[in-house]
Amino acid sequence: MGVCCVAYAVGDDTLSLVLQDPARVWQVLEPDDDSRYLTARAELYRAPFLMRLLGRRIIAPPVHRVALTLPEGRMMDLDKSWDGLRVCLAAACPNAPKFFDGPKLSPIDAGYGPPIYHLSNESRRVAESYLAVSETDLVTALHDPAAKEAYPTAIWREPDEEAKSYLIENFRELRAFMAHLKENGLGVIIQYT
Repeated sequence: MGVCCVAYAVGDDTLSLVLQDPARVWQVLEPDDDSRYLTARAELYRAPFLMRLLGRRIIAPPVHRVALTLPEGRMMDLDKSWDGLRVCLAAACPNAPKFFDGPKLSPIDAGYGPPIYHLSNESRRVAESYLAVSETDLVTALHDPAAKEAYPTAIWREPDEEAKSYLIENFRELRAFMAHLKENGLGVIIQYT
C-alpha cells in the first residue's frame, strides 16, 4: 500500500469539458465504467437540504460523454517513484515548472485528493525541461539531501542499486510520456491513488 501517481494524456478541449462538469473526470480516469461518473454527478449537483425543502434544485450541465481521441488516453503509472522523481528533477533542473503539483481539476476525491491538471502549454514547458535531464543527472540528484526525505523514505534514504534502477526505469517512463505530450500538443490529468 502507498501513494502512487498515475497520469493521463488529454487535450485542452477534454480538460475544458471536465472543468465545465467536474464529474467527467471519471470518464477519463475510468472510461469503461460510468457508475463513478453518475454517482459523482448526483453528489455534485444535489441541492442542499433547505433548497430541496423549498422545492429548488441545482441545474446540472447536460450529461455528455467525454470521448478521448488518439493520441489522447495514453496512461503513465509511476508507482511510488513519483516523489523521488519530483525531488531529483527539482534538483537537476530547478527552473523547470512543477509537474507533480498543479491546479485541482475538480473537487472530487479520486484517491488521495482531487486530480490535478496541466494544459498543453504547461505540459510542453515541463517536457522541454525534463527531456533535457540525463539519467546521470538524475542519479546525481539522488544524493541531494532533500532526496532522503522523499516518499517513501525507505527507498531514498540509503539509495542502493535497486533504488537507482527503480528511479531510472520510472524516469524513462516519464520521459516517454512527456515526449508524447509535447509531440501531440497534449495536456495531462494527474491522479494520486
